[in-house]
Amino acid sequence: MALVGVSGVFFWQVVLASGSGGWFRMRWLRWIARLFVVGAVVAVGLAGGAWAFLLEDAPRVTRIPDATPRVAEEARAFVRSVRDLDKETVETPILSVSLDRLQAVMDFAARLVPGARGTIANELGAVTVRGSLPIPFLPARNWLNAEAVVAPYAGRPSFDAVRVGELSIPAALATDLLEVGGNLAMGDEMGSRVRDAVPLMRLDGDTMTVGLVSTPGMRSSFTRRTFGFLRSGEMPTPERIRHHYVALRRAMDGGELPASGSFMPYLHWAIDRAAAAGRAGLSVDTETTAVLFALTQTCGAAKFGLVVGRLVEGVQRRTEDAWQTDCREITFRGAIDKRRHFITAATLKAASTMRVSFAIGEFKELVDSFYSRGRFDFTDIVANASGIRFAETLMATEVAAWPVLKRRLAREDDVLASFDQIPGEIPWSEFERRFDSVDSPAYQQMVTRIERRIDGLAFHEGRPPWDGSSLNPTPRPPEN
Repeated sequence: MALVGVSGVFFWQVVLASGSGGWFRMRWLRWIARLFVVGAVVAVGLAGGAWAFLLEDAPRVTRIPDATPRVAEEARAFVRSVRDLDKETVETPILSVSLDRLQAVMDFAARLVPGARGTIANELGAVTVRGSLPIPFLPARNWLNAEAVVAPYAGRPSFDAVRVGELSIPAALATDLLEVGGNLAMGDEMGSRVRDAVPLMRLDGDTMTVGLVSTPGMRSSFTRRTFGFLRSGEMPTPERIRHHYVALRRAMDGGELPASGSFMPYLHWAIDRAAAAGRAGLSVDTETTAVLFALTQTCGAAKFGLVVGRLVEGVQRRTEDAWQTDCREITFRGAIDKRRHFITAATLKAASTMRVSFAIGEFKELVDSFYSRGRFDFTDIVANASGIRFAETLMATEVAAWPVLKRRLAREDDVLASFDQIPGEIPWSEFERRFDSVDSPAYQQMVTRIERRIDGLAFHEGRPPWDGSSLNPTPRPPEN
């Protein structure tokens, strides 16, 4: 979220364009040397059993992440506060946020990795972050515990202390390794640019204040590369999404797609559109994602842009577009919200992973439950899960077999699981009485029932059954 300033970007563009990148190359040589040394030490250490100092038998963070309406609303408020910085005109916008709100963000993020948990606190005037991550494929010493301390600063941020397991890592080395790791994992010097984007941090009790320097181009690059990292592939550019968006709106205005009734013709259109891009020699995976983005921008959740940010920037252009037809009367199983849930979840799955998409949909239900008249709706979870599986099956199937998929997509019930005996809108108090929490066995049983129904839908014939990947069971800490 924190991105690089205009002056820094301009400076490096001049340096690289002029070919005078000596300092730049020296910096990379230093990083490479550090990685080489650390890699050698780690290799020797692992060979000698130093892994025992890195991994431990139990999590040091015993606090189980909260997944409640209040936590979800706090996390959403944080996202909004960051997005609101776009409205600032000062050189270095300032964001003040409570550590409780940042804890809510950590709790939500922990749901993306089964068993993960973390804490953030002001300890002796510095921000201390602790995390515990289970390593499920190891039979023993299967917890990775880490701790990092950052004191208030002005300039480039750096750690003041870092510990992994029982091993204390030099703070400067850990800072550089995280930076170069971000560069290597995400490309485009992203680790360095993100580090440069947070030039100050102050701490006043339980309130942290940071300066965030950003540019639209950097934010767009950061968003694309983050989603690309999650999905292990290239993300479509806003230009490609716009290309399919315009084609979709023209098909709607021209009567090729209906202005009311079932959403099914739109799913057929998406399959045909992505298949045509593949036949034209373009990346099927990337173009399918672009088509789904265009469809969601038109017929999906109104807050879609809050999640994907700059990925859809410029797709809709108020000064150029004057479309006559919209999706206001397009439904799925007679409901507008089920259409929105289905296609938005499908697109988030295409852009990331099943777990990420499911967690975002679950997060939305928790937010809805926060307000006095809000409700948790399991039929929305059905629509989310059905959309996720639609995208998964489509993108896991060779394009040559897509005509078969289309023939299996004759009715809504071929791709949207039944709502029979699935709880609809219920107050949070009733949710807690019946299901306790979104980590409880009762809740997991309901999700399993939904996913098993999806297994039996015609669209997924021949596909492996659900593997449990949309659940996020949280291992409980060992008893003392």
